[in-house]
Amino acid sequence: PPPPKRRVFSQYPVVNDELPHRILSGRVTVKGAVRRFSRTSAIFEDGSEEEVDAVVLATGYSPELPFRLEPPVSTAAGGGRLPAYRQVFPLVAPGDGAHPQPGSLALIGLVEPVGPIMAVSEMQARWAARVFK
Repeated sequence: PPPPKRRVFSQYPVVNDELPHRILSGRVTVKGAVRRFSRTSAIFEDGSEEEVDAVVLATGYSPELPFRLEPPVSTAAGGGRLPAYRQVFPLVAPGDGAHPQPGSLALIGLVEPVGPIMAVSEMQARWAARVFK
């Protein structure tokens, strides 16, 4: 696979707050790198083997919007900032049918905060709900 585009400490990981507890309690086991897969299992670099039902390759994503924003969206995930008031409400040029109507769209969670994304997304959603009310 290609190497990551960003260094590990410039990433913004999202970790479920249950994960550390599950690791400490033994319900989740941290494994090393996968060497290869068989039809029913994953074989790790240390030689251990685990039967698996499915493998999820969480390699990231590129968020795309099905309409045009001016200026074009360059999301935080792409290394840019959203053309939006407080990174939530798009700055749009209404009237041509290709743009969302002002006050009809909020971009929730398309930021990379220093801290938990869920708390920031919750506050963005509450603010948007009050604006749309």
